[in-house]
Amino acid sequence: MTTLHIVTGLAALASLWLYWKVDEPLAVIFETTYCTACDEMHADGYTRASVRRQLARFDVVRFGLAEGTGLVRPQGDKTTATAWARTLKVSYAPTVILFDGGREAFRIEAYVRPFHLAGALDYVASGGYRKEPSFQRYLQGHAEALRERGERVELWK
Repeated sequence: MTTLHIVTGLAALASLWLYWKVDEPLAVIFETTYCTACDEMHADGYTRASVRRQLARFDVVRFGLAEGTGLVRPQGDKTTATAWARTLKVSYAPTVILFDGGREAFRIEAYVRPFHLAGALDYVASGGYRKEPSFQRYLQGHAEALRERGERVELWK
């Protein structure tokens, strides 16, 4: 099971570098300390079994927007979490940026319900974004497939 963790200092440099060396997609979570939406994502989103199953398909790192945590970006240059967030134009917390093959594939810039969070993670991990450029259409198809398998789809819980 994937564990969300904060990487700091030298561990961040080694950890993020290693994440980019594996073939799994990468989820980078940017948050702030006093963030109600971030707290809700942790309490309601990341704890759900459906979301945890999808997170297990990713390497996951979590950074505070105001932290000077050192890291190595996919391009190989050293920077800090704050500077990288600025380069990525992160302007809201929480922001979850999903990378595949070293490139940004999709991002979430708000609190989203667990169904939508799990769907976004699947959208990237399955490569669905390569076949269907509209996340909304992908999510509708995903919901229909779940219903056909007899699974309950709860959009707002």
